[in-house]
Amino acid sequence: RLGCAALFGGVLGGGGGGAGCTSLLRALMYHWSAPTESGPWLVYVRAAGLADPGQVLERVLEAYDSLDFDADSSSGVRSPGSASALAALAQRQRTRPMVVLLDDVDPVVGNALFGVLRDELWETRTTWVVTATREGAATILAPPADAFFETILRVDPLSTSEAIDLLKRRLPKVDRSRLAAIAREGGQPREVIELARQVDWNSSAADVELEAARREWESTLARLGRPAAMLVAEMRDLGPVSASDERLQQRMGWTRPRALQVLAELESAGLATSASPPRTGPGRPKKIYRLLTLREWAGAHGWVWAS
Repeated sequence: RLGCAALFGGVLGGGGGGAGCTSLLRALMYHWSAPTESGPWLVYVRAAGLADPGQVLERVLEAYDSLDFDADSSSGVRSPGSASALAALAQRQRTRPMVVLLDDVDPVVGNALFGVLRDELWETRTTWVVTATREGAATILAPPADAFFETILRVDPLSTSEAIDLLKRRLPKVDRSRLAAIAREGGQPREVIELARQVDWNSSAADVELEAARREWESTLARLGRPAAMLVAEMRDLGPVSASDERLQQRMGWTRPRALQVLAELESAGLATSASPPRTGPGRPKKIYRLLTLREWAGAHGWVWAS
């Protein structure tokens, strides 16, 4: 069970950061049995950074053409644009059916692809599986794109018992009661697993120290307010970011100065750290912010539960 949404069309799935959307698609590809001669191929496309529907379609065609099968589906040189790409997509679908697994598409681009080009996509008879955060899914599904998707899967974060079961599969020798200290209120899989990696499970004092450190960390974040909490959620999903990161600005709906202000608040509170990589061009280098792990933060505040 993963905290993401998938759209099938299509199918759309959405969830919070660290929910496992990409892992879901990868698992689907891994367990997909070899197709029959006329069966569909799974075509995985990571759409991060693509700025318009035409680029997404071109990336789909590139991924399809890179698959290793005998049929020659190449249509030669095409004129640029969505119309040409759609025609090529339909031709490939007739040659060898495909299911497109679209990951990390910009929500605005996704809305244009499945909204403005909805009827044209339907005509290609291509099934799409699309992942998105809950916020991104809301943007993608704005009319008229909402009519494109036949199935919408929204998966909540793990419950406490589900989080314990997740950890138990990875730590079979650890007592279930101790795993509950990590899985206290459930959460997104990535967050639960990352926290478990920071614990020395040979330490008898791990549970108490972990709980105390986590309470203090959450209390510090709560004092900063809702904007900081929202930013932390996105940073857990995106990893290290800068205030000029367009992905971050789009997800948060913030300007660069606003993002810089809240990032600085996180750093001042000791929840994040920053570094400036070497400058590679004109102007000042970007300042990259990274959330401290709970172990790093706890070590700075006197808690040590792992060697």
